[in-house]
Amino acid sequence: MKGNSHILFIAIIILMALSTGCAQTTPTQAVPTAVVPTAVVPTAVVPTAVVPTAVVPTDTSVPPEEVTLNVWFLSQSPEEIKLMETFAEKFSTNHPGVKVVLTPYGYDDFIKTMKLALDSGTGPDVAYSATGGLGHLAYAEAGYLVELTDIVKERGWDQRQSMDSIMYWQKELGGPIYGIPFDTTTIGVYYNKDKFNELGLKVPQTWEDFQSLLATVKSQGLVPFSAGSLDGWPFLHYYYAILHCNTPIGNIEAINYGKPEGNFLAPDFVESATLLEDWVKKGYFQDGFQGASYDDQNNLFLSRETLMNIGGTWNNSTYIQQADFNVGFFPVPKIKSDIEWHSVKSPNNVWIVSKFSTNQELAIDYIDYMLSEEVALGLWNSGDIPTYNFATLPEPIDPLQLDVYNVTQETGIGYFYTSNLPETTAVETPSFQKLADGSFTPEQTLAAMQEAYLKDTAK
Repeated sequence: MKGNSHILFIAIIILMALSTGCAQTTPTQAVPTAVVPTAVVPTAVVPTAVVPTAVVPTDTSVPPEEVTLNVWFLSQSPEEIKLMETFAEKFSTNHPGVKVVLTPYGYDDFIKTMKLALDSGTGPDVAYSATGGLGHLAYAEAGYLVELTDIVKERGWDQRQSMDSIMYWQKELGGPIYGIPFDTTTIGVYYNKDKFNELGLKVPQTWEDFQSLLATVKSQGLVPFSAGSLDGWPFLHYYYAILHCNTPIGNIEAINYGKPEGNFLAPDFVESATLLEDWVKKGYFQDGFQGASYDDQNNLFLSRETLMNIGGTWNNSTYIQQADFNVGFFPVPKIKSDIEWHSVKSPNNVWIVSKFSTNQELAIDYIDYMLSEEVALGLWNSGDIPTYNFATLPEPIDPLQLDVYNVTQETGIGYFYTSNLPETTAVETPSFQKLADGSFTPEQTLAAMQEAYLKDTAK
């Protein structure tokens, strides 16, 4: 028994040794197995490294929203409109995410459409607007415009052009400023230089010379003037061109600012309307001019059917580019030699910003660009006369431009329409259309205007 126990004891020791050996061997064999996950870890990390790449589309999938800036521009000149479209494109290029939509209007359409839009709280963000009692002054009085008085100083616009130019439409009021011009326009006589040379005609220096010139042209079987009375305002230019050379500027200014002494029936005013009526009776305008439009007026001159056209210098680029003859320009000579010589000359229309615009700051930026030297050079190189103060006057692109510039230097500032008052302005066009067709005498024409003027000034 004792021997068996010994044998059993030895067997237990051997079994324990074997068990110990197995326990040591198992971990050694398991090491590679345990290492496998460790070796796989880099593979498992790969998706984590890819995560940033997957996030990139989330940051760029929603592009910035495009801003539309609506710009209305008062012009009927194809060349001028094309130039404004070029400026609009450049502004958009310099302002990524901004789309400029430029909409051109003729004068009558602008007046009607702008009033309806602003009255309803809509309309453009920024506009090159008609001025006066039916234009920007009326919009400002109704509270529709952003005041620009402080912005003029902040943006340095008063350094780019004279304050006389900026304040022209409200100099009597002394401010505030609601509109900013960027070019100057003058009413004068465009003429066919080639035909003048062929006929041996000379630019008139006196009113007597001018009257003699018209009679000579008519006697040659030619039509002196083209006019478009259907649109109303082009025919008014003939009257104002005569009036400015026939009365002291103070008489026109008094009416322009609604002063009590303003009088449409003053002798100089009636005489000026009578001189215009005399031109009509003598056949100095094309047949049927009463039913002709502004475009007809220009086309007749460009097609050589008339020798002259009294119109505004916004036509410069059109005549420079379209006329197949040399075009010249001269001012209507003074009728009364003892008055200071004025022409229908002023800053043209004005840039305004609507209070209804949701992009007012951007609209002001747009005006800032339109008052820049880059735009001024573009205007000059189209034949226009910008209000910009060039350090050195650029070379004229055409002799016509130099003619116009010289006239702006020779004659004093005048007024395009004798009144900024709404009743008077509304009566003006139909009254002169009746003078054109002979249904009103000069006295009746101006009596209608005086009646309206008294209603305006009584308010």
